[in-house]
Amino acid sequence: MKSKTNMLTGSPFKSLLLFSLPMILGNLFQQLYNIVDAIIVGKFVGQKALAAAGSTSTIIFIYLGISLGLALGCMIIFSQLFGARNYVRMKTAMYTCIIFLGALSLVALAVGLITADGVLHLTNVQEVLYQDARTYFTIYVLGFPAMFIYNAASQVFNSLGKSKYSLFMLAGSSVLNVVLDLWFVMPSGLNMGVAGAAIATDISQYVIAIAGLIWAIIYLRKNFKTEERAAIFDIGLLGNMLKVAIPTMLAQVVVSVGYAILMALVNKYSVDIISGYVAAYKIDSLCGIPMIQIGNAMATFTGQNVGAKQYDRVPKGIKAGVLMCVVVWIVFVAVVNLFGHGMIGLFMDAGASELAYTTGVTYMRVMSSLYIILGLMYVFAATLRGAGDITMSLVAVVMNFAVRCAFAFIMAQGVFHLAPGSEIWIWWSNPLGWFVAFVLCALRFRTGIWKTKRLADKV
Repeated sequence: MKSKTNMLTGSPFKSLLLFSLPMILGNLFQQLYNIVDAIIVGKFVGQKALAAAGSTSTIIFIYLGISLGLALGCMIIFSQLFGARNYVRMKTAMYTCIIFLGALSLVALAVGLITADGVLHLTNVQEVLYQDARTYFTIYVLGFPAMFIYNAASQVFNSLGKSKYSLFMLAGSSVLNVVLDLWFVMPSGLNMGVAGAAIATDISQYVIAIAGLIWAIIYLRKNFKTEERAAIFDIGLLGNMLKVAIPTMLAQVVVSVGYAILMALVNKYSVDIISGYVAAYKIDSLCGIPMIQIGNAMATFTGQNVGAKQYDRVPKGIKAGVLMCVVVWIVFVAVVNLFGHGMIGLFMDAGASELAYTTGVTYMRVMSSLYIILGLMYVFAATLRGAGDITMSLVAVVMNFAVRCAFAFIMAQGVFHLAPGSEIWIWWSNPLGWFVAFVLCALRFRTGIWKTKRLADKV
């Protein structure tokens, strides 16, 4: 076994930094799929088309939550088996995960196509936006198999500390997506509107999925040679992995459903507010990536060290993760306050209203001012997840979005009856939910129960 990358020795800060940076950059490239779609659609098709495509994003995130949640859950097993040096079982787990998510992706594709009209109506997509929203969503659904397979392949590399490989694939795919977006959408190109943006994304996702799958298989066979041959698929091991992966998936789905519920509430406002929110939400998704990936790095760090029974390194990792989040938070507050209006303007055409700009800037300032709470939540929740304390991690996520949705609906719709300006309460619901989840996870960590949740011996 020639791989030298692990988080079992040396400085926890250095390990987390070197591991999380490629993950952050990789996810920034991944978000460029949606960001570039939104910018090009907003600039060359119009504000209404931007609102229409954006109205489907929270539905898409539900399916993304399923694929990513299952992959992240399996990654916990991969990391702990790697830390325990059980490479045969680790490879079998990885192969099994890839095959399972590939099969599940076909189910997701079918469900997405069959339920398209129902979910769009459920999220209150306005009639004036409906046709463009439906076109974008149904084409995007065709790329679900690629999305599922790539997430499985990328978590193979991430669990081994090779996050830079995911970065390389995403960078290449993102460049391809930009080129295809411009060709399919711009009036000087094929002028296909929102349909062109979705087609460009699908093609790019299939390229990265195929490349990632082939690379993962070659890497495992080359770097983890063992006397015992690893099985390609193990139904018993899959059952054990799903005990961890399903709660992780449910946590991701809860996140996505929570966003969909809030989008349904935003969709009750004017098109100007919707388009401003969509633009700001795209930027927010981009800005939140470092916090999320520092958390995911913490999950891998915890998984490897718990697998190796090096429990004393975990609190050191938390301190390093929190420090990284503080630095990121300070940078984001400065950037949003200095360049917020200009960032929103990237998504707007010449006819965009001042209300759309004001909505987007206000949302971004509220969110960025309290991003440190988001970072703390992800660091502690991911630590519990990496240790195998999956149930508590899920409870914290559910409470996060229960608080957010309840507060937003009570204040914006119940108290202020969707009056102009009441959308501000939707924005403030976010940090309130983060705080509740952070407190729950921090208290759980202090009990030390996570030390009893090691999974490597159980699979």
